[in-house]
Amino acid sequence: MPHELPLRFRPNHRALAAPARLRGRARLSSVSSLAGALALLGCGAGAPLLHPVHPLAPGKLAGSSGVSAHFAPPDAQRAIDRTSRASVDERAQDEQAAVDGALAQTLSAPGLAPWFSIRAGLVEAAEGGISYTGRRARADLRYAYVMDQTAFSVGAGATGIMPAIGADPPTQACDDPELCPDPIVDDTHSEIPGVDTGSTSGWGLDLPLLVGWRSDPGIVAFWTGVRARFEQISGEIRYETGAGPRTAHAEGDRWVFQGVVGFSVGIKPIWALFELSPAYERLSGNVNLESGVMGSRLEGFSFSPAIALMIAP
Repeated sequence: MPHELPLRFRPNHRALAAPARLRGRARLSSVSSLAGALALLGCGAGAPLLHPVHPLAPGKLAGSSGVSAHFAPPDAQRAIDRTSRASVDERAQDEQAAVDGALAQTLSAPGLAPWFSIRAGLVEAAEGGISYTGRRARADLRYAYVMDQTAFSVGAGATGIMPAIGADPPTQACDDPELCPDPIVDDTHSEIPGVDTGSTSGWGLDLPLLVGWRSDPGIVAFWTGVRARFEQISGEIRYETGAGPRTAHAEGDRWVFQGVVGFSVGIKPIWALFELSPAYERLSGNVNLESGVMGSRLEGFSFSPAIALMIAP
């Protein structure tokens, strides 16, 4: 079990005060810098569908690549911003606000992320696919009822939520901040300085229902529908204190009830895909502190746009 202390944070400026020998140890290699950059561009939890309703023919493949974004509910974003702006003393005096911000960052994960997908036609009117975005790898199956230019599909997906690149919690807490190099708490994964939620992981399920229309030559397609998502996330949140880096166990659930609106346009074999997903999110979780278990619950409307290019020979 990690040593747990109340959430006392301090700004991530130890490299400025540490001796030169420690600052040298704290410098990241070019590979680590690249990993940090990818992590910063890989935390958004939008997880779009980005595919037309009409299924691929059996044996046919389609590959897509693009970008997704996620804008957290206003209450969650305010909690993140409030914790990010708070001083060391303010965070220590208001543990509830610090927990709200840390859990909002962990569960809703606002931001921008690359998106990749491969889909395949399985049997007549059935399709499967795998996709990746924002630390989330998703596999899904769906069945479509095709009525010429109109189609309706029912699907189910399972998601694995992975730790961020290079996110490994320290095996021991550091009692002297002057002896702890900066990379122990890597806040490049987080909007909150001095807080790293990149070690958390989990799983999710979703059920999308879509209806769509496709033009006769297949140049243009529209789709809309609803989607219910559930995610469970847990792990160690790393944070800085006046006594050095510490970890605290966190766990929480995320319910998302979203609408889906999208369209594609193109000429075989390349199409541009666009999708918007307004949603209502409910976030709840707790952090295990030395003073006890402290919980948080936030909810509100969120928004997730995405764009991509699809190649389907």
